[in-house]
Amino acid sequence: MKICNTEAVDMNRVTVRYLVEEILSRDASITLNDGSYKDVLCLSDSCEEILESLTYIDEDYLIASNSDGAQLGWFCLIYGKSNSNTIVIGDYLNTAFCKEVYDQAFERLDRDMASHTKFKP
Repeated sequence: MKICNTEAVDMNRVTVRYLVEEILSRDASITLNDGSYKDVLCLSDSCEEILESLTYIDEDYLIASNSDGAQLGWFCLIYGKSNSNTIVIGDYLNTAFCKEVYDQAFERLDRDMASHTKFKP
């Protein structure tokens, strides 16, 4: 299936939504960092607040923490790659938590693509 640029951007936003939802579904919160040593949002458990706070410029970091505030891992989101249909998750910390979140987010995305679901952010 060939994906045009608009669909790739939608797919990237859906991927990020799934990633955020998977983190939050594990009773974790997210600190959002814009890649410039600045936390944009601290320990949020609101999916919509997190998605609205993303810059979608250059890069963002999603830092997952448990209920005690201890970090569980992070995901680096890199933007501007939709021309090559590259998925937006540039890197993540190699922990069991991050691996499980990553795998589940992409399993959901794969199911959507297989069923030809329209990608909507």
